Amino acid sequence: MVGWTEVEHRSRYLRIRGWVASDRVDLGRFMGSIGTGGGSGFGMSDTDRVEIPAGACLFDRAGGQLVGVQLATQRRYLAVHDGDWWQVYVGTPWGTLLAWAHALGDDGAGHPTWDRCVAAPLAPAVPDQP
Repeated sequence: MVGWTEVEHRSRYLRIRGWVASDRVDLGRFMGSIGTGGGSGFGMSDTDRVEIPAGACLFDRAGGQLVGVQLATQRRYLAVHDGDWWQVYVGTPWGTLLAWAHALGDDGAGHPTWDRCVAAPLAPAVPDQP
C-alpha cells in the first residue's frame, strides 16, 4: 500500500494543496533555497497621467463599489475624466484593468483632492510607473 503526503505550494497570488504518493516526494531537494521571479509592465503614448495618492479609494465604476485602495502614491495613466470621476489604468498580475478614483475638489493649485479610504500613507511613493 502506498502512503500519501500532503503537499502545498504558496506564492503571492496562488495557493495549491494536494496529496502525492510518499515515494514520489524528495524532501532533500527542498532543503536549500529556492526562488523564482517575474514581472510585468505596460506603457501608453499620448496619454495623460494623474497622480493618485496612497490611501485613495478605487471603484469598479463611477459611483460604484469599492474594489481597491491605492497603496502608494503614483502617477497612473488616465483613461477618462468625467466630472469628479477619473478612470485610470491599473496593472495587475491578471492584466491591465480599469478603476475609478473620485475627486472631491482641488487643492487650490489645480490638483485634485481624492476620496480616501485610508488617511495615512501605506507605502513609500512609487517611481513614475503605470
